This record gives sequence, structure tokens and C-alpha cells, in this order.
Amino acid sequence: MQQTSPTHIHVRKAHGALNDVVVIDGAPEAHGFYNHEAVSAFVQALSDRANSLGGADGVYFVDRSSELPIAKYYNSDGTAAEYCGNGLRCVGRYLLEATGEKQATVISGGTTFEVSRLPTADHGTHNISVRALDGLAVKPNAAQLSIDRVDLNFTLVLAPNPHLVAVVGLPEARLGVDDLLLTAAQKVRRQPSFAAGVNVSLAVCHSHGDTPSWIIRTDERGVGLTSSCASGAVAAVATLVTLGYEQLDREVIMRNVGGPIAVCVEERDGALFPTQSGNATWVLDSTVSVANPSVANSPTYHLTFGNFTTFDDELSSAKSLYWNNASYLREVGVEVKEEEFQARANPRGVAG
Repeated sequence: MQQTSPTHIHVRKAHGALNDVVVIDGAPEAHGFYNHEAVSAFVQALSDRANSLGGADGVYFVDRSSELPIAKYYNSDGTAAEYCGNGLRCVGRYLLEATGEKQATVISGGTTFEVSRLPTADHGTHNISVRALDGLAVKPNAAQLSIDRVDLNFTLVLAPNPHLVAVVGLPEARLGVDDLLLTAAQKVRRQPSFAAGVNVSLAVCHSHGDTPSWIIRTDERGVGLTSSCASGAVAAVATLVTLGYEQLDREVIMRNVGGPIAVCVEERDGALFPTQSGNATWVLDSTVSVANPSVANSPTYHLTFGNFTTFDDELSSAKSLYWNNASYLREVGVEVKEEEFQARANPRGVAG
């Protein structure tokens, strides 16, 4: 095939609760990625933690050519996913800043969402809410497991990507919540019902006074154990409401390793409609040059990045949010690492 000039793509790295994504304006085909093999290879190269961007958990392409923007999400392994909740907050901020509006509607994974700008927090964090305009499908007792004498009863939630959520108490969590989760995820995915892949979460309850406090850990298909998963937080709160642990129309704080996500679930006409909100933080801007993006036969891409622009003013606010949240995680024995924060929120080592 004749060589073509490199395609130059503007990329913005962002994170929601330390779930880092790269946001790209335009559909994959607008940048020369005309088939799944091409876009998958590009996403894998862009998400590689060894590159100078610092990689990412996934990539969001935002197509603004139609009346309603369509956001397509790909996991770091190049597989397509219905959507990424943390990433969609970043997409929401991207759209709102591009248009100057306070609210917008976007489609991701066939589901319609309303994204809204929230007041900036005292420590400078930019917050976005994402309200689903389509209801959740919830199925209790979808799977049962017993691991090391801990009984797990999973609820299936389509949020819209599939999640299995089990509720565990603090004593069980202190046996090793991450080990318990990874074992459960491995076993449940062997069941024929979930052979196509499913996200698996454990919601851990521990109380501060009379108020329940929730820690969530998620093993995400195509990613593994994540620092944060907003769709998992949504699925967890839908599960908690369905099982009677939490109430409708009440904001519930779900604490991931990467940061807190607030979720409120409403009921209309017998269906559950969630709103999730949290930080949408800019990390880096750059351009990436890609030669021959249209090559279809097992493409591999060498990426060349241009100059980087860092958002230093947002780094300190992200760090404050991260370490405040970390105190809750430590209470259930979940390790929180400085290097994980730096890798996702500060990959170029800016002081902050």
C-alpha cells in the first residue's frame, strides 16, 4: 500500500475518580480507522502505559457530526464497551466547554445521557453529573458463589454494560476484599450465562455513626481490577436500593480507590433511573501522529506525540480529593498507592 502522510490527532487525557481516559473529538473513521482491527490497534497503542502520554484505561471517541453527539468507548485492550461512566463525565465536560452550555445530551452504548456542569468544589475540582434517560434492568439472584466460607449473592444490573454486584459486610471484607473479588470474578465468568464477559463488583458496608458508608471494588472486563468504575457504582446503588440497603432518591457516596462517586437512583413507571456525579479532571493535552491508519491487515501503530500541555492547576485539587478518600479505603484494608495516583493523574511528574 502506498504510504500516506501521518494523521495528526488532538488527544486530551482526563480522569474521573482516577479512571483515566483519552478523549478524541470525532468518530474513529473520521481519523482513518475504518474497521475494528484498525481502531483496536490504535486504542491499544494509545492506552499503553509505557508511552509518553502515560497510557489510559481506555479511549472515548466523540462524534459531534449528528444532532446528538455519539460517544464510543474502547477499553485499553482495544475491545468496544457500552460506555465508561467516569469517562462519560470527562466527555460531558469536554462537550460543555466546547459549546459553552451548562447541560447537554449525549448517546453512549445506545443509551441517552444528560450531562450537566456542577459547581466547582472548594478545592478546585470540576464536577459533572451524568443522568441516564433510559432505565436500568435489574435482576436479583443472578449468580451465587461461596468462596472461603463467604457466601456471595450477585445481582445483575445492565447499566448499560453488564455488572454483577454482591454486598459484603466489613468482617468478610477484612479477610481480603481484593482477593475475594478476583476469585469471584474468575469463577463467575466461567458460567455460561456470562461467557460474553461481565463486570464484577463487591460493595462493602461499614458505618460512620448511623450513616452507612460504602466502599466498592470492581473487576472490569477487558481491564481487570480498576481504581474506579462509575457504572459499577451505579450498578451497586441500584442493587442496594433493590435489596433494601438504601432508599430511592437519596444520594449515596460510593468510594472507589480513585475517588468518591455520588449516585442517586429514582423510580419512574417501575424502572430505575440513576444519576452519577463526580470529578472530571484534565491531565494532559497533546497531538499524536499516526501513519497509515487505514491499514486493515493486523495493523500495528507507532505513535509520535507532539508537545504536551499539562493542567497543573487541576493536579493539586485531584490529589486533595484522592487522599481524603483514601482514609475510608484503609479502614477496610484496601491499599492506596501514591504511584497509582501519579501514573494516572500526573504521568509527566509535574509537581503538585
